[in-house]
Amino acid sequence: MSADPNSLQAPPLGTTLDGAYLLERFLGAGGMGAVYEAVTNTGERVAVKVLLGAAGRQEGAFLERFEREANITSSLSSPNIVATIDTGVDEKTGLSFMVMPLMIGLDLEDFTIHHGPLQPTVAVRVARHACAALAVAHDHGIVHRDMKPANVFLDYGPAEQVTVRVLDFGIAKWADDDKALTQTGSLLGTPLFMSPEQLLDTKGVTAQCDIWGLGATLYHALAGTPPFDEEKTLGQLYVAISAGDVPHLQDVAPWIDPGLAAVVHGTLLRERTERCPDIEALARALEVFNDGSDEILVSMLEPLPVEQLAKVAPRLEQLPTSWHPAEPTAPSPSLTLADADPLLGTTLGDQYTLLRRLGVGGMGAVYEAQGPDGQRYALKVMAAAQSRKESQRRRFVREARAVTSIDSDHVVRVLQADTDDAQERPFIVMDLLQGVDLAVLIERQGPLHPTTVARLFAQACQGLMAAHDQGIVHRDIKPANLFLHQLPSGEITLRICDFGIAKQINVDGHDKTTVNLTRTGGVVGSPMFMSPEQSKSARDVDARTDIWSIGVSIYQALSGVTPWEGKETVGEIIVAICTEQVPHLQDRAPWVPPGLAEVVHATLRRNRDDRFQTAHELGEALMPFTNKSLTLSSEQLSGVSAPTREAVAKRGTGPETFSPAVPSGATQPLGGLPKSRAPLIAAGAAALAIGGGSLLYLGGSTPETTAPIVAPPSAASVNPNRFDIQVEIIPAEAQVLVDGKPRQLANGKLDLSGEPGDTFVVVVTRGQQKRQQEVTILRGGRVKPAEIALAGSSNTLDPPPRTTATPVLPPKPAAPSKGKLPPRF
Repeated sequence: MSADPNSLQAPPLGTTLDGAYLLERFLGAGGMGAVYEAVTNTGERVAVKVLLGAAGRQEGAFLERFEREANITSSLSSPNIVATIDTGVDEKTGLSFMVMPLMIGLDLEDFTIHHGPLQPTVAVRVARHACAALAVAHDHGIVHRDMKPANVFLDYGPAEQVTVRVLDFGIAKWADDDKALTQTGSLLGTPLFMSPEQLLDTKGVTAQCDIWGLGATLYHALAGTPPFDEEKTLGQLYVAISAGDVPHLQDVAPWIDPGLAAVVHGTLLRERTERCPDIEALARALEVFNDGSDEILVSMLEPLPVEQLAKVAPRLEQLPTSWHPAEPTAPSPSLTLADADPLLGTTLGDQYTLLRRLGVGGMGAVYEAQGPDGQRYALKVMAAAQSRKESQRRRFVREARAVTSIDSDHVVRVLQADTDDAQERPFIVMDLLQGVDLAVLIERQGPLHPTTVARLFAQACQGLMAAHDQGIVHRDIKPANLFLHQLPSGEITLRICDFGIAKQINVDGHDKTTVNLTRTGGVVGSPMFMSPEQSKSARDVDARTDIWSIGVSIYQALSGVTPWEGKETVGEIIVAICTEQVPHLQDRAPWVPPGLAEVVHATLRRNRDDRFQTAHELGEALMPFTNKSLTLSSEQLSGVSAPTREAVAKRGTGPETFSPAVPSGATQPLGGLPKSRAPLIAAGAAALAIGGGSLLYLGGSTPETTAPIVAPPSAASVNPNRFDIQVEIIPAEAQVLVDGKPRQLANGKLDLSGEPGDTFVVVVTRGQQKRQQEVTILRGGRVKPAEIALAGSSNTLDPPPRTTATPVLPPKPAAPSKGKLPPRF
C-alpha cells in the first residue's frame, strides 16, 4: 500500500525510487519538494525531482503544477528545454517524482548578481538559444508565462560548450486552456518580468507575454538590472509596467548598440499588437547582433571589461513605437580575448592597490585590493561613465559614509569612502566575505532546523539594533540580504548587507532629502517581505517595517516557503499583505516549537503598534530557542532532518491571539542581546558591497516604546513538551563536543535537554578516532540514536554516522575570487 501523500517526507539518501533511481546526492529543495542526483540501473546519472507532502497538502495545486510541468516538458523536443525523461509514483513511499537530465552550470540571474552584465554578443546568443526553446513551445500551443533570468540556465557541456536551457514550465498554459493554475511562488519574485496584460489578467496570456518576458530578460542581461528598477512599492511597479515608459536601455547601459537597443525595446511595447509579432521574428532580429555565430563557451562568460562599461555608443534618439528591428551601427567586440583592465595594478587613494577584479555591475566594479597594512580588502570603484556626473559621485560617497556609522559584527562594514584624485573615481573600501546568502541556503537545503534559525536571526537582530540606533531603517530585509560569512575558525556569522536607498528625516518626521543608492532591484524584487505600511507607501515606514520583514524571513527559513505562496499577481500580493491572515507557521512546518511559532507571528501583526517594537525585543524573544548559544558551524547549516520532520510539536496559539509575554516551550533566555542603544560588539570582520537594498535614514533616535518585552518563564513554570534525555557514549572516556562546545560525561552518559525535533551535532573523539553524529529528540522523549560508539568500541555493529550531503556549487565562469563570492551591487 502506498503512503499517505500528506505525510510524505524527504527520502533519505540511498532510497531507490520505483526500483530504478538510486538517490545519491541532495541538490536542493524548495516549496514543492526536493531535487536529488541519482543513478539509474544502467549507471546513468540523472536529476530526480520529488514532490513532498507539504506540497501535496496545498489543495492539489502543487501536484497539479508538478504533473503539468512533466506533461509539457515530455511533449516538447528541444535541446534548449530541460526534458522530462520519466515520471512515476514510487509504490513503497508514495512519492511522485520526475526524472530529468543532470546539468552543471548556473542560471542567468546568478551570473548577473555575481558578475554584472554579459558581453552584448553573448547576451544576444543566450537570448537566441531561449528563442529556440520558446519557438518549440509556441508551436505546440504552450505559453511559458514566467520567462525571467532565473529560468534561463547556462548548462556547461563538453569542450567548454554552453547550452542555454529554459526551465520551469510548471505554470505554463496551453494557449486554448483558460484554466488558471494556482502558482506556487515562482512568479512572486518576478513581477518585474511580467507583461502589462499578464499583470491585469493572468488567464488571458498569449505568446506575446513570453516575448515581453524574454525581452525584459535580455534587457537585464545587457544592463545588469531589470527594466523597472526604480519603483519602490508594488503599486508603483504595477503602474509603471501598465502605464509608464520603459526606461531607455542606453540610459542604464550606454555602451549598447542603438540597433540592439531598438530590438529590445520592440519587445517591450505596451500594446501587444505593436510588439514583436512572434518569437521567430525576434530571433531573426537578434541574429545580426550575434557576430555570426550562436556558439557560447564557458570562457565567454566573464564580467564585462570596465573600459567597455565606460564606452558611449551612438544614441537611439527615438524609442520605437512599433516593431521595426534595426541593423548594428558598429562591429561586435571580440569574445575570445578579454581586454586588460586598466585599473588593475593601480593604487587608489595612495593606499589600496587593485589586484584582481571580482565582479562588475552597472555602477562600477569590485576588486580585491591590498591595503597599506598588507591586508586584503574589497574595493568598489565607480565606473568612469558614472563618475563623470558630479551628482552621482557625491551620492556614491555620501551613502557609503552613512552606512559606516553602523557598528556591528552583524552588518556589512564599510571601512572608508573616498575619491581618487588621479583617476577621478570614487571608491568604497570593505572587507571580503566568504560564504553564501540565506536565500541560496534555503533554496538548496529547504527548511532549516529551528535552533539554527533562532541563532541566525538573533544575530540579525543585533545588526538591526545597531542600524536602528543610528536612525537607519533597512527596508529590504530578506534572506538574500542576510549573508552567512565563514570565519577562519570555521564559525558562521550572519551579516546584514545591501543597505541601498537612504532617506533622511527631520525631527518632525518629514523628508529632508532623498538619496537613491546603486541598486539591482532589491525592493521591487522582494515584495513578499514588505510590511503592509511599506507596500502602501515606501515613505511611511519606520524601524518596525524591518521587524515585519525579518519575521517573514524567519517564517521562510523555518518552513521553506513565504506566508503568501500561491499569489499570482502584484495586486494579489498587496491585498494579501494588507488584508489576509498570515497562515499558521505550524501548518507549513509542524515540527516548529509552538513558542517559536508564536514569536514569528508576533512580528507579523498588520498594525505595527501591535508588533514587537524594537529589534532588541525580538532578539530577546528568540534567545530561548537558541540552546543558550549563538555559535554556528557549517555542519549546522543543513536542512531539517527526517527525524525532525517526524516530530510534530505541540500546537501553539493562533497568529492573532498571541501576546508576546511568555513564549511556550522556551528555555531561560540568556539576556545575551545588548540593550537598545547600548554599545555593541566593536568592529568585527564584516564585508561586501553597498547597494541592492533600501534603507531609511531617520537622523534621530527610534521612538521610545512601552510595548512588553518577551520575558523568561518563571522558575515555577513547567514545559510538558521538554525532555531530559541521555545518550550512551562508547567508550566512556571519550571526549565530546555538542554543537561545537565541550561537554562532560557522567558514567559514559551524555545529558541533553530539549523539545521534540531539537537536533544536536555531537562529535566524539578519542586519540585519532573521531565520529560525528546528529542526535534528535523524538516525540515522547525518545532519542535517536540512543548510543554513539567509536569503531572497535562495541561488540555490536554500529551503523555509520548519518551525513548530510552538501550541494556542490557549479563552477563559476572566469571567477578570480578563488571561492569567495563576489560582492553584490
